[in-house]
Amino acid sequence: FWIFITILILVILDRTFSLLNFGFIYTDIDQLILWNAAIDYSQGIFHEPYFYGQPYNYMLESIVAVPFIWLNVPVYIALPLSTSLITLFPFVVLALILYKRKHFFWSFLCLAFPVLLPLEFSFLTSISRGNVQALLFLPLLFIPLLNPQKKHSVLFLMIGSGLCFIANTSSVVFILPVFIYVYSFHYKSIKFYL
Repeated sequence: FWIFITILILVILDRTFSLLNFGFIYTDIDQLILWNAAIDYSQGIFHEPYFYGQPYNYMLESIVAVPFIWLNVPVYIALPLSTSLITLFPFVVLALILYKRKHFFWSFLCLAFPVLLPLEFSFLTSISRGNVQALLFLPLLFIPLLNPQKKHSVLFLMIGSGLCFIANTSSVVFILPVFIYVYSFHYKSIKFYL
């Protein structure tokens, strides 16, 4: 338990360092658009998709930032914070699942993974650009991984894959290996293809 907490604190400190030295300081036009959307969402103003001129971005990071804005956190802090939370979310969820299943080594490794990645990963995932939106739905793909032979795993695979892919087409790098793994358990079943 204490190792898990220690690694979690290390991950939070690493992300705080990235935010203080990069995410809260630098910005570009994408962040400004997401800031505008977050302010609108916090006031209950929801426009049609792509209203803000980004036909590739669903503004999920702006939606996650709304509670921070309600707490009077400045938008230039709320958005990088929400982006960082979305980024760390699947790592923490998978680490908790593995810990609960008593796979302690894999749990600790999964939790420490964001710290083990290059510094560029921290920088890229601390600025709001729509790059990390698929990570919000990625934990839905963990369900099929844990019980691939169960029929409901295929349903979660399809729903999770669809949401991840809609949020960001680059998520195919996560979806494809999980799909192949689950497929290996069901490829002879006609129900899998229906």
